[in-house]
Amino acid sequence: MRGNLTPEEQRLTDQHEVEPVVRAVGCAECGFTGYKGRVPVNEVLLSGPRFQAAVEARKGWQTLQRIALQGGMRPMHQVALEWVTQGKTTLVEVERALGEQKSEDAPDEDKGPIRILVVDDDEEARLLAASTLETVGYEVSLAKDGFEAVERLKADPDFSLVILDLTMPGMDGRKVLDRIRGSKETAAIPVLISTAFGGDDVETELLEAGADDFLEKTRDPKRYLARVKAVLRRAVM
Repeated sequence: MRGNLTPEEQRLTDQHEVEPVVRAVGCAECGFTGYKGRVPVNEVLLSGPRFQAAVEARKGWQTLQRIALQGGMRPMHQVALEWVTQGKTTLVEVERALGEQKSEDAPDEDKGPIRILVVDDDEEARLLAASTLETVGYEVSLAKDGFEAVERLKADPDFSLVILDLTMPGMDGRKVLDRIRGSKETAAIPVLISTAFGGDDVETELLEAGADDFLEKTRDPKRYLARVKAVLRRAVM
């Protein structure tokens, strides 16, 4: 043990009778430090207008993580596992440095029910969506048009998902989507566009405008719920 200490470390150890300092174990390639290179933060965390708006709105870390992932962020574990396949590190070192062990003292956060706002000018479509979503335990609110949806979100932006009809009189789905993405309070809310009139060009346009997913209207509850659950899985709120 003494052979691992510098004269100054040994002098301090003898003087204060403390536990000896143990150096990190490594190899010649890493300079006997136990570390080989560093992953710059800007290679992992990507920012952007939505991310900055969410930060300014004091959104939680889970929302920030979701926005960053949607913007192209590569999680540190993903980067680290790629390094393992390239022979730059080992799984043992990845778990040592980035282990996911949760503190026993950290209480589980009560996230509350998943709240979904359904926006559609067709009453039958609204009621069908509500009954389908409520069968699996989601808390559903309804808005009959874009204006009501914007007002609801302004008063209460704490929704896990907005399911938005594309074609509505007055304020259509595109305009509502612009309002949602343009507000700091709602910029991070996932939006699923639902419409009877679709196509590849429309889907591409909406995704580029900030929609999280696109679904042509269907009366198949299994398909509808599968798409909703897929969006919610990607959106860690």
